[in-house]
Amino acid sequence: DVRYNCTMIDLHDRSVIASITDRHITSDLAIRTLDKAFASPKSISPDLILHSDQGVQYPSKAFIEYCDNHDVTQGMSKAGYPYDNAPMERYFNTLKNEEIYLHQYHTEEQ
Repeated sequence: DVRYNCTMIDLHDRSVIASITDRHITSDLAIRTLDKAFASPKSISPDLILHSDQGVQYPSKAFIEYCDNHDVTQGMSKAGYPYDNAPMERYFNTLKNEEIYLHQYHTEEQ
């Protein structure tokens, strides 16, 4: 089964603030991940800028409303230009090559 991961990192120190994996890539997954980030012990700046790619979940009405209601400013990379989102591209490359591709997963919890 395919799984989709939504992760939020702090660009200052590249630490993972929140990460959730699900069977579907939806605005709900992005919202739950941002909720988890807000609940994390790491202090989140009140002038938060959330930079993302242009995945369907981020420009969705539900996610935009969530961001507006929580004073989160959205910034998106240009279509077809992954360099704007390089820190996340690097994170997912490392995650896949140093963890996911090296192991077999038999349950959702793994």
